[in-house]
Amino acid sequence: MGKKRSIGKFFLIIGVILAYFSVFSYFLLDSIGAWWLREVDPVLGTTQTSYLNAFGYFGVTGEELEQVLGLLGIFGVIIFLIGPLLSILSISKGAKIYAYLGFFLMLSALVIFLYGLVNVQDYQSMLENISFITGDEYIIYFGTADLVLLGIWTWMLGVGFYVAAAGTIVTLIGAIKLN
Repeated sequence: MGKKRSIGKFFLIIGVILAYFSVFSYFLLDSIGAWWLREVDPVLGTTQTSYLNAFGYFGVTGEELEQVLGLLGIFGVIIFLIGPLLSILSISKGAKIYAYLGFFLMLSALVIFLYGLVNVQDYQSMLENISFITGDEYIIYFGTADLVLLGIWTWMLGVGFYVAAAGTIVTLIGAIKLN
């Protein structure tokens, strides 16, 4: 019983580390912490990559960021950050319910982020314009389009989002193993 509990604690600690890394690594290196990104590789000129962080701010490295997810971005990341706190609380209190609640909050925040991303009007306009030019349908989560003279456009969920998802899954494993 003690060994299973310590394995659960180990997974919860790893889940917490991954969760916080996924949010705050953006401030260290935006390419690692971005939850979504868009890369434009023009025919002439240099490639420009824009990043969206967990807080819903979007922009090019070194430039002022623009809040594009609105309240969903702020609300979602606050919910996400509370999840690992509850997981830590479950370790100290020995109550499994806190770990499950932390997992649920983290999962909810990921869904809120994805929902918010779909509802950003600028992104939808970008996809509609690309679809009009190429004749193909695209989704906001990932895609690539060769726009000939405008270059190659690529967009995708970023490393930060996948690290957050991994942290959420590891937190669930920790909650299950915690007895």
